[in-house]
Amino acid sequence: MKEFKEYDLVRTLVDKPNAPKGTFGAIVSFYQDNEACEVEVWDQSSYPYDVITYELHEIEKASEEELRKARKA
Repeated sequence: MKEFKEYDLVRTLVDKPNAPKGTFGAIVSFYQDNEACEVEVWDQSSYPYDVITYELHEIEKASEEELRKARKA
């Protein structure tokens, strides 16, 4: 199982309403069962625009470098 903690930078692996696959964000909280979490998702300029529930298999850790590259694209 993937190891995540609050405030980890993540990239989404699935499309959700208002957040396409590949969206960057940060974990802001976990559900009690540790199978899902709330992710603050960001637009292309890293401005937060929503908080969405993701199961842990629907996200992956991302690096600051990956985020910087995505901003330039």
